[in-house]
Amino acid sequence: MSSDGGTTAFRYKFSFDNGTSKEFVLNLDRKTFRLVADPLQSPPDWTLLDCNKCPNCPLNSPKTTYCPVALSVVDVVGFFKDAVSYEKTYVMIESETRTYIAKVSVQEGIKSLVSIYMVASDCPILSRLRPMLRAHLPFPTMEESIYRLVSMYLLAQYFLFREGKKADWELKDLLAICGDVQTVNRSFFKRLRGEKVKDASLNALVALDSFVAYAASFLEDNSLKDVKTLFGPYLDDFRV
Repeated sequence: MSSDGGTTAFRYKFSFDNGTSKEFVLNLDRKTFRLVADPLQSPPDWTLLDCNKCPNCPLNSPKTTYCPVALSVVDVVGFFKDAVSYEKTYVMIESETRTYIAKVSVQEGIKSLVSIYMVASDCPILSRLRPMLRAHLPFPTMEESIYRLVSMYLLAQYFLFREGKKADWELKDLLAICGDVQTVNRSFFKRLRGEKVKDASLNALVALDSFVAYAASFLEDNSLKDVKTLFGPYLDDFRV
């Protein structure tokens, strides 16, 4: 979809068998992929920073009144408040470069949409995953997600290295990031559960948390052995 010179956008359109539909447009800063949105008027109380605040949140309420993640998903939570996970929906996702169309469960559609909102928000923990939005994949497999996560992290280490800073080539800090993200996901689950939303939104968060847990376990136990064989042309001692 078209965007102005300063922003790029994702458009998510949910279409249901009963004829109803709902569209969400996410405008992101073209350089940083930070969410660009007008301030909400009178946000609900569940968006207050101190409402089930994440124990690892570096923000403090005297300076920051509302949770950045909560503010970003108010419309999503409101629309899907009564939705159930297994209900099917057609989702059309448009970006500047491609369009995806898929028939998925409401839970899967919400998970894909909310993952952008959460990472693109001003949450200082989740924003570390923001570079992944540059090559957003709406419905990735677990293996694709891990590949993108590790690739993003290693590119970050390359930039640190080029600036003369210490780079984490052993991915130790990536495990710590996964742990922090899990804490945020689980705390946000408690925040939404307090609003008595039905299971679609809650299960979408559970699915996001499951990916992070799997990624951490994979990195810790597997050492990326499953993908190492792909890099044979780099690792083999050969002569052209």
